[in-house]
Amino acid sequence: MRTITDRGVAPTKYQPGDVVRIRSDLSRDTDYFNECSGRNDGGCDVVDDMIDQVGQFRTIRCINDYGGIFRYKLLEDEGDRSWTDEMFVDFSSSDEDDGDIIQQELNLTDFLKGGVK
Repeated sequence: MRTITDRGVAPTKYQPGDVVRIRSDLSRDTDYFNECSGRNDGGCDVVDDMIDQVGQFRTIRCINDYGGIFRYKLLEDEGDRSWTDEMFVDFSSSDEDDGDIIQQELNLTDFLKGGVK
């Protein structure tokens, strides 16, 4: 296993440092996958403490590469869980109002981190 902490190194949809939102319909009865590896990676299961995070914004801490099977690790859960693209809200497909709200929240997050001038 290789841990990736630099942006642009992994061929994944999200990169270390990206802020994501956990999808509200996350389910223990579903296997979730990453776009870059398709349905060939066995999927990723959901456990109870992941369900507790639905709707929350989280930060990608790093990406673990298990020989071409990629799993996100989140800053807020100290990397204890493995996450995939399908476990997050795809901002590009959300309706316009949700997108505006999300962008405002992301701008606030950047501001609080000192990233917005």
